[in-house]
Amino acid sequence: MSIHSYGLGPQPPARALYPIKEAEILLAISHAQIYRLIARGKLDARKIGARSYVTAESIAAFLASLPAAKVQAAR
Repeated sequence: MSIHSYGLGPQPPARALYPIKEAEILLAISHAQIYRLIARGKLDARKIGARSYVTAESIAAFLASLPAAKVQAAR
């Protein structure tokens, strides 16, 4: 994996699928949490051979569905 895989530096070509490990890093969540999200239908996973991948479309939709954070200003 390169630094481009994590959104650092120039953007690589758009990807349709992300290996589970890369999806975990992109979303900053644990291995167990990503599988819970897949099981609940919050993320769409596809198999190619023995490997599982999360669709980029489902990652974008999941992020869009999250509520905005309410940050309190420091005094």
